Amino acid sequence: MIEPDAHIFTRPMRPVVAFAANAAALVVLVAMASYLLAPGATWQVVLPPSLFAGAMAIGTVRFRFSYPHAVLGACNAVTQIRAAIIAILIVPLLVPGVLAEQAGWVLTLALTALAMDGLDGWLARRAQLTSDFGARFDVEVDSVLAALLASLLLVQAENILSVAALLVLGFSRYAFIAATTFAPWLAACLPDRRSRKTICVIQIAAMIAVLGAPMLAPVLPLVAIAVLWSFSLDIRWLARNAA
Repeated sequence: MIEPDAHIFTRPMRPVVAFAANAAALVVLVAMASYLLAPGATWQVVLPPSLFAGAMAIGTVRFRFSYPHAVLGACNAVTQIRAAIIAILIVPLLVPGVLAEQAGWVLTLALTALAMDGLDGWLARRAQLTSDFGARFDVEVDSVLAALLASLLLVQAENILSVAALLVLGFSRYAFIAATTFAPWLAACLPDRRSRKTICVIQIAAMIAVLGAPMLAPVLPLVAIAVLWSFSLDIRWLARNAA
């Protein structure tokens, strides 16, 4: 039987309260921005803040039981803001016409979410507030952004090659997670690898570029190959170290 971590019950509540307060404020921001993107919609502008609120509720619980520091830090606040921006990007996926009518705003939001990637990690290292929670939170936000961008592009994909590339770019990580059900050794911790992070940035940047300039779509299969190569490196490392 696994004994509970005794330190869980002695950790300070101040950062938890700050995390929850930030989340509550951002739910309101997501709701307002969703309405401004699609003022004529109904449930479509209610769903993004609702999903964001649910995700932040789960995040608050995980934060309470796994974050080891006494202060929230700007690093986690930045990741929360990125998550809120991504929640707003659900609107053009739900409401037909928003992507075309509000293309400038959609691209601005996507580029802002990408530009802020890495800032949270830098802030955490600078303030000595790195944590497993922060690293996992950042990865999950990146994964949702990739899946959302791929979904937006799949709606306008014109050929099977683009569809296949977008499935790889948007959903490879979720397929990898699903595979751990049948191969538990895939769930082991991986060492940091700079090329993995670089390819992740290229992956998201490429989809944003194609979202703004569809004529760049032929680059997507090349980026998808790079993503598959990156996953193959991780799988080989995990297989070698499975014991």
